[in-house]
Amino acid sequence: CEPQHRESFDALARALARRKYATLATLGEDGRPHATEVVYAMSKPGDPVCFYVTTRTTTRKVSNIRARASVAFVVPLARAWA
Repeated sequence: CEPQHRESFDALARALARRKYATLATLGEDGRPHATEVVYAMSKPGDPVCFYVTTRTTTRKVSNIRARASVAFVVPLARAWA
């Protein structure tokens, strides 16, 4: 991250770390989206940004991800998050 963007990035990371819920969307066998609410955690400050989601291996989202790794992960934030 370039120095002039570091402050904005840090503010966004703090806003994301304060949240707990996100929407994870996967694609089913038929190509239709499957969206579910998930609880997530983030990597610790200073580490590369990673989101962690725990779920049972028997869920539809897991079977969809195993078949098609592309996902959408959305954390709802207010427009003025900074």
